[in-house]
Amino acid sequence: MKRFLAYLLAFGLLFSLLPAGDTLVLTPIEAASAPYRYQLEAWELSHFMGKWLYKLRDVLPGEHRNREGRLAAVKEYFSLGQQARELSDEVERLASVAASSPGQEALRATQARLEQTRARRDRLGARVEEVLESEISRGLAEQGLASRIGLIFPPVDFAFSSLPNLLVVSPRDRIETLDTVLLKSDIGVGDMNHLEDEILQKEDLSALVEGTGGVATYPSVISSDYDLRTTLAIATHEWLHQFFFFRPLGQRYGSNPDMTTLNETAANLASQELSDLVYESMTGERVVRPPPEPSEPPASQPQEPQGFDFNREMRRTRLRVDELLSQGKVVEAEQYMEAQREVFVEQGYYIRKLNQAYFAFHGTYADSPASVSPIDTELREFRSLMPSVAEFLRQIARVS
Repeated sequence: MKRFLAYLLAFGLLFSLLPAGDTLVLTPIEAASAPYRYQLEAWELSHFMGKWLYKLRDVLPGEHRNREGRLAAVKEYFSLGQQARELSDEVERLASVAASSPGQEALRATQARLEQTRARRDRLGARVEEVLESEISRGLAEQGLASRIGLIFPPVDFAFSSLPNLLVVSPRDRIETLDTVLLKSDIGVGDMNHLEDEILQKEDLSALVEGTGGVATYPSVISSDYDLRTTLAIATHEWLHQFFFFRPLGQRYGSNPDMTTLNETAANLASQELSDLVYESMTGERVVRPPPEPSEPPASQPQEPQGFDFNREMRRTRLRVDELLSQGKVVEAEQYMEAQREVFVEQGYYIRKLNQAYFAFHGTYADSPASVSPIDTELREFRSLMPSVAEFLRQIARVS
């Protein structure tokens, strides 16, 4: 019950600090995106009641608390998710070739199996959310992130749901995030293109609608389509944003590009370390991450071309775009980005739109090849000087 009350307190604090969603005067970007806006407050309220009723039931006497059984439910959930992904791929394949009656029958049968598999997985969703929240909380506590009275604050909390999209707006003459707006998860490609074109034509701004991996609302929004390891990493990443929220680093999010990049990259770096430990505890499997590749090879060790390298080509593209924009060659930079987008697509990397807003969004993460920030390298060095991930987080959270 103590944990349940802590969840209620955390929700109240976080929800009360969210910016108001209604305003009498809309900016041009808000007006253009209004038909597609993600209703954040409605999502918060609808998921609050369902999750907390489930958690209240979970703390009542008689609830099955055997960890082995709880982890078995997690294993089944993600196994069903893998089956659903395979069936979805099969549906797409059959839909492209099923012209005959037998082919149509196979398509309908596969679609029915896909729906049944998703339904079985979704019935386990609430329980699996609670189990993973408990496992992540256990891992955070073991790493020294619990309070003096043994609580993790804010409490780890997420919900499996369809992820919203994100509208990112940048100037055309430089790469910088001017505005972001959460959009509905079911916005179609046609509407994405229409919204981006409207902002370009009316406001002379670069715009991009991009998918999200997770959103640090409270509870966080996590897709149900990931595997266990990815889910743990994203859930931990979003919790770290909530952790930073009560500290200078989080309170200065968005105050300038470097503070945003520092926040996102610190969350990436620490979530990898923390979620790997949780994954190992849950599965018994050892996680070994390869060391990060340097952005440029040492001058004394030139690398010979070994086929197409996405990271190398994306970083080269970003540097060239920056160079063109610094010279005032906006149109040339945009033509170059479109030509490079076609190169990526030919190599099997589907990028719907490559523009200034693309680099503004992906460049926020300093460990991304779309970034030119040195913050990732600096953070990794700073982490190596800290005795623990908990101390790293406490120190970096003080940056204002």
